Amino acid sequence: MINRLKTLENNKKRLLTNFFSLSILQGTNYLLPLTTFPYLVRVLGPEKFGLVTFAQAFIQYFVILTDYGFNLSATREISTHRENKARVAEIFCSVMCIKLALLAVSFGVLSVVVFGFSRFRVDWEVYFLTFGIVFGQMLFPVWFFQGMEQMKCMAVLNIFAKLIFISCVFIFVKQQNDYVYVPLLNSVGFLASGLLGFFTGIRQSEATFAAFACLKNLSKLKYYFNEATKFFFAVFFAKIFASSGVFFAGIFLGNSTAGLLGAVEKMTLAFSGLFKPISESLYPFFTRKQDKSVIVNRYFRVVLRLSGVFLVLSVLIYFFSNDIVILVLGHKFTGSVPILKYLSPIFFISPLYILFGYHVFLSLGKDREFMLTVIVPVLFFFSTSLPVLFFFKSLYLFLVIIVMSRAIVLIMRLSFLIKFRKEMC
Repeated sequence: MINRLKTLENNKKRLLTNFFSLSILQGTNYLLPLTTFPYLVRVLGPEKFGLVTFAQAFIQYFVILTDYGFNLSATREISTHRENKARVAEIFCSVMCIKLALLAVSFGVLSVVVFGFSRFRVDWEVYFLTFGIVFGQMLFPVWFFQGMEQMKCMAVLNIFAKLIFISCVFIFVKQQNDYVYVPLLNSVGFLASGLLGFFTGIRQSEATFAAFACLKNLSKLKYYFNEATKFFFAVFFAKIFASSGVFFAGIFLGNSTAGLLGAVEKMTLAFSGLFKPISESLYPFFTRKQDKSVIVNRYFRVVLRLSGVFLVLSVLIYFFSNDIVILVLGHKFTGSVPILKYLSPIFFISPLYILFGYHVFLSLGKDREFMLTVIVPVLFFFSTSLPVLFFFKSLYLFLVIIVMSRAIVLIMRLSFLIKFRKEMC
């Protein structure tokens, strides 16, 4: 009995440590850059800020490709076999080798697109400098630290990298023509974090150069690649929401509109990102738990109670959008006021569908249902937004489609989870 109590206590401590570490990690990802955000939008203006934001949105497609599905599949593999040092080293080396190959493919595709289309070629240096983010993300083994439940290490390394970027922005970006330094400094921060994370991962996984012999064992590489493929499309469709809005706006409506929309999306992403630590820290915990019905039921009730808070916040943002935009973005971005009004429901919708995310579905073995809650809304988004932008050039219809797409995610997830709860009772 005493041993069971100690085990339970250790699990709770680990879960809390992971949660707070991931909260710090997400804080550095979403909140620390906001310290430079009001400064950058004022210095760069809508046009150049739009170009930088458009480049980041474009590069996110390559981040998704190199991440593939490893943040879910490799996390589960590491969590399951973390007591087996040889297997952990094998997983670490195999995944890193595959991600390196995906990085090479990404760079090749980037080169073809940038030099093949004048829309990209005119600012080619911005896109290649922004690509450093992909390299840094590829190197940082977030899946390893999550699987080992050592998120504290992730948080420390990430803070270090972001502080480099933040401090350098105020030093080097003084006028609009300095816009090219923004992607450069951002990439330097990600690369510093990635290198530190990579070498820390090698040390903690006890991976040796001999372990990288996995390159000769194609069957192992194929196994880990196939496992990640099961999650890739869900991850791809989930993350495409975060980048396609600004990317499509930049393609069809120009850099200035992309800048106005990107500034608002930075705020929505910063808010919704606060809730990702909960799902990410619970994923390894839910995966190991046998009796999931009690946990899911309690979690369901708690999240639904929070929905009232999110609804009030969404309403307040709608009515005070003008004041928020002037305060955060400045007078040059008054064009973002109607955009914030249209997107204000996202402050209610996004945290709910994140909290009812993959950690619940995958722990219940409902991979297919989770995929559907991602694929269906994205298909709706693409099939409606592209014609609207191409034929009508309507920003506001596009914003309605963005909100509707996210609402479909939430409605589908709630419907599935209500059904699962009834089955478990």
